[in-house]
Amino acid sequence: MTIAEPVFTEMLSRIRRAAKNGTRLHLEPEHVTALLDDDIYAVLSAREAMEIRRKCRPVQQEESAAAPPQPQPGASNLVPSGFGIVPIATTGTSVGSTAVSRAAHRRVSEVAANIRQKRRKSA
Repeated sequence: MTIAEPVFTEMLSRIRRAAKNGTRLHLEPEHVTALLDDDIYAVLSAREAMEIRRKCRPVQQEESAAAPPQPQPGASNLVPSGFGIVPIATTGTSVGSTAVSRAAHRRVSEVAANIRQKRRKSA
């Protein structure tokens, strides 16, 4: 398939204008036909295949290629867990545990005792 040169000149002019102005690229049917030329379409297909392979690359390969996470100061007990996205504490208090001081427990007991006494007096 042979395409007349003015089609490419006009199409490239539109591409440059869209890139310069940051606007959409509008192509006419003859421009699309020109893009389907064997030589041009082969290059576009090869680029598309590269994008698809990049998206389909297993997550493990990307993680192994990335630099290992650096420990944060004061957080030496954090290690990657699960998919390695966020460091999770491996030692220390468990989720849902309450690390409350003895003074706080005493205060809660005192308040509870006062409530019980007030209930008894009013009953």
